[in-house]
Amino acid sequence: MASPYGGDPVRNPDSLPTGRNLYGFDPSRVPTRAAWETGVAAMDAWIAGHAKAHAGKPPEKIAFTLWAGEASRHQGVMESQAFYAMGVKPRWDDAGRMTGIEVLPALALKRPRMDVLISVTGSYRDQFPNVMRWLDEAVQQVAALSEPGNAVARHSEVLARKLRAEGATPAEAKRWSTARVFSNEQGSYGAGLEEAALASDVWTSQRRGGGDAQMAQLYMDRMGHAYGRGLDGASRAGAYAGNLAQVDAALMARTSNLYGVLTSDDPFQYLGGIAQAVRQLTGKDPALYVQNLRDGGAVRTDTAAGAIAREMQTRYLHPQWIAAQQAEGYSGTLQVLKTAQFLWGWQVTAPGTVRQDQWQSLHEVYVRDRYGLGTRQWLEGDNRAAFAQTLERMLDAVRLNYWKPDAATRRELAQAHAEAVRATGLRERNAAVQRFAQAELSPPAAPPVGHKPGPSVVPVVAAPPAPAPAAAPAQDDTEPVRGLKLEPTPDRAPEPNAETVVFRLWVALGAALLVALGALAQWRRGRAAA
Repeated sequence: MASPYGGDPVRNPDSLPTGRNLYGFDPSRVPTRAAWETGVAAMDAWIAGHAKAHAGKPPEKIAFTLWAGEASRHQGVMESQAFYAMGVKPRWDDAGRMTGIEVLPALALKRPRMDVLISVTGSYRDQFPNVMRWLDEAVQQVAALSEPGNAVARHSEVLARKLRAEGATPAEAKRWSTARVFSNEQGSYGAGLEEAALASDVWTSQRRGGGDAQMAQLYMDRMGHAYGRGLDGASRAGAYAGNLAQVDAALMARTSNLYGVLTSDDPFQYLGGIAQAVRQLTGKDPALYVQNLRDGGAVRTDTAAGAIAREMQTRYLHPQWIAAQQAEGYSGTLQVLKTAQFLWGWQVTAPGTVRQDQWQSLHEVYVRDRYGLGTRQWLEGDNRAAFAQTLERMLDAVRLNYWKPDAATRRELAQAHAEAVRATGLRERNAAVQRFAQAELSPPAAPPVGHKPGPSVVPVVAAPPAPAPAAAPAQDDTEPVRGLKLEPTPDRAPEPNAETVVFRLWVALGAALLVALGALAQWRRGRAAA
């Protein structure tokens, strides 16, 4: 059977039917001439839109996250934008293969040159080494230009000074100051944030409401290996971080009609990972964008928040999508779980991309069954363990103050989670969420009316012991829990009541009166005798 040409089945119907060996295209043809034209137009439009939203200021340094699957579909639109941002144009031979680069004159460019940071996945690193080599070459040539407004040259000089101050030789500082292409080390894949994002019970600190600070370091350690002339996957302390600290905007592409920004963990790991690292290094959130390249003739660039909101409404909160998942039974429940987990991934890496009402909508649709589709019965019947984990993510959003629902919603979530955990015997559960849910369901009991305390202790505790220790809802689990120690005090006589006090007063007054009368009688006898 003949092998079909791969790619998205809507863009390229020849890729169907599936199940056969696929072939792509020659990587040396990336970017194509058509991709260059599309990329230039898209970059000009995006720069204008970014400047309009940021008081007329265009970005100085753009981070691109490049993926192999995306490049095979758009054939170099993103790479073309990276070249064009620096003011560089590819050269092609007659067969359409890239053979070199041409630095565009500043006057022809009609804008300042922008700096770039190229973060590529492990698969891209393996499949497109030639493109990475040309991007590295472009940075070195532009960094050598002396002209006003050249952000590549200016940022390279800053990095070179920093590296020399940290002990690098002049030659090392010069080479590393122009390193812009980073990925995993050879043979390694993934940003490593998929599990770290879910393990919120072991986080030790949070920065600006986003996930654990150690997640940012994990991302930089894994993705901080440089590629280019003489580098080949080497790493140097501070090199990737120094580049990230200069980023003010980051961009990724979506070319598939099948996959969006919430259909896998890769979008939040790579684009969200960049955002989290920049925020950790600078305290500022970079502007995040998702470029919609599904229709090559009509490129649209959305903010990451806008892309997430659109996908939530058109897929995961849409009755038709839900009905289709219900028809799949057990398999469909996993798609609901993934929706909650990937929304959570965006929440903790790029908090500004997720809104509170999106969590509330998940609760309304899947727990309260807003559309009357029987969603809760389906989830509890076909895969209650997945339902428990979905509720766990929603409760975690409440616990860490990403979502602040009313008391009824909080208790409803906690009750549904507790029932699902008991019914399934779920073992791999988040300990911090477990404590939080127990606290929601076991508020401190008030002492009964007329209750008389027993032996005095410090402090007085009237409530019965809870089944398990529970943290207060607003408490941050990153801090150790401290309490008061119960210590017995010496026994002492009970305090007299009011009747006893009055009786004792009358007795004292009577005794005083008798003493006074006796003294008066004795005085009179003494006068008479005189």
